[in-house]
Amino acid sequence: MPYDKKQFLDLLLQEHKSEETRKARRNLSTISFVIFATWWLNIGLANIKFLGIDISGTTELPVLMLAATLLIYWAVMFFLAWKHDREIQRERALLLDEQVKPLIARLDVLQRDMEARKNNPTNWTSPDYPEVKAAVEAYKAQQERTKQASLFGSLIKHLEFYVPLLLSGGAAIVLTCGVIQAARC
Repeated sequence: MPYDKKQFLDLLLQEHKSEETRKARRNLSTISFVIFATWWLNIGLANIKFLGIDISGTTELPVLMLAATLLIYWAVMFFLAWKHDREIQRERALLLDEQVKPLIARLDVLQRDMEARKNNPTNWTSPDYPEVKAAVEAYKAQQERTKQASLFGSLIKHLEFYVPLLLSGGAAIVLTCGVIQAARC
């Protein structure tokens, strides 16, 4: 039963993050930041240049509606891409379990067999016992060594998910207030 340290390490620590998720997270964060920055600096969204286009001659309401549409679009894209990556990561975890469980089960059987034969003068040992034992011990040692990296990875994963969503939620509130204010004028 071969034990591939790199493959197990990749499955254990390397969270699957697609390019689509990265792009959606970046775009959601960017549109949210632009909305917050204009609100914080008290600049109307209609008073900024966007991709070289001067939209200062338009009224505020259509610009706010366009910004809201972009915000909703990128929030949905981010959530869907994140959900997709999460499903792939779940499959990777199942693959790791699928590779490790037989090793652990085989070691358990061999150790029980050795214990049962302990009083036997032939003191029989399975020829694959050292290999299986070494693989399981290497896996457990790898898990122990990477425990702190796993904690940091988990923290990063949570920040990458919640920060863009919090930013977009705040931007949605700012846009809603802006739309209400623009509708009154």
